[in-house]
Amino acid sequence: MPLHILWLQTGAQIGGTEIMNFRTWCGLNRQRVQVQICFLDEPGPVSDLYRAAGCEPLHLCFHQRPLRHIWRDLHQLLTTHSPHIIQIFGTRANLLGRVAARRYSQAVVICGQRSVGSGSWWPRYVERATSRWVDFYIANSHAGARWLAQQAHVPPAKIRAIHSGLDAAPFMQAAKGQIRPSLPIPRDIPLIVSVGNLRKVKDQQTLIHAAHRLQQQGHTFHLLLVGDGQRRAALEQLTRDLNLADHITFMGRRADVSDILVDSDIKVLSSRSEGLPAAIMEAMAVGLPVVATAVGGVPELVQDGLTGLLVPPDDVPALADALATLLTNSSLRQQYGRAAQQRLLTHFALPDKVAELEHTYRRLVESER
Repeated sequence: MPLHILWLQTGAQIGGTEIMNFRTWCGLNRQRVQVQICFLDEPGPVSDLYRAAGCEPLHLCFHQRPLRHIWRDLHQLLTTHSPHIIQIFGTRANLLGRVAARRYSQAVVICGQRSVGSGSWWPRYVERATSRWVDFYIANSHAGARWLAQQAHVPPAKIRAIHSGLDAAPFMQAAKGQIRPSLPIPRDIPLIVSVGNLRKVKDQQTLIHAAHRLQQQGHTFHLLLVGDGQRRAALEQLTRDLNLADHITFMGRRADVSDILVDSDIKVLSSRSEGLPAAIMEAMAVGLPVVATAVGGVPELVQDGLTGLLVPPDDVPALADALATLLTNSSLRQQYGRAAQQRLLTHFALPDKVAELEHTYRRLVESER
């Protein structure tokens, strides 16, 4: 008999957690685990991914409806479907979902821990105030597990780290030569690519200042910023102010990320806070060396001096120096890239991580019987 599980997630916009959850859902064995998807917020691009894969997600439309109506729908959802497990992702979803789950359900309640070290008091407060309503925590990085134990004071016995996984095949099979001609960028100019929402926590501002430093040092490069968000206008203005328009292209949200990656030479991530970034895993899959800030679970992906280079957050000189090291050494780029791809295939294969998750689900349900 399959386990019936409800995933309650906050938003359906494109983001690392949302994409990783979708990929995990695709890899689950339907004979063993059946997952119903419910978003606290309104429909978004991720909703379309689920629909195309044969799943019709539910949406509580948090920003458009009174809270009492959302609470009523949560009550109906939990009492009608009686899931064995409720796994919750995101601070707002956790705040509502934990209370509703304990009031209306006998299910095992799991918190899916993702981001680490944002510095905000709000996630810590929610954990400390409501952790008694959570049976178990699954973090997708060891850094996330440590944050729960040290910052949120969750008992270590209630925490397990299960890395997210990636099916590397679609990225490894991407065809080269699709992106450069469309920009156009000559083949002899190294491409640096950053993939992520344009938000304060991703700190593309530091990356742009690092690009300015590289330009002043006379390095040849072109930076692709893939993604969109509330900081785009400010970042575009900063690019103009620093006279970098010829060195930086804002590409917006793209459906052809694998094609962009395979045409690039260096992957960069400048975030101030991360969990286990899907963007880094995708770059590793195509064999790109990575320059990234050593935050959250990033060091669990990027081995400094083996698959890429790690730098402190908010450090323009360090980020520029690391990028310069790879810009000026193509053989080192290839060496790191091959090692990164092998590490992804060996340690972060999606089937292995899905199997580990399914085993954890089964063990938790059996322990409650």
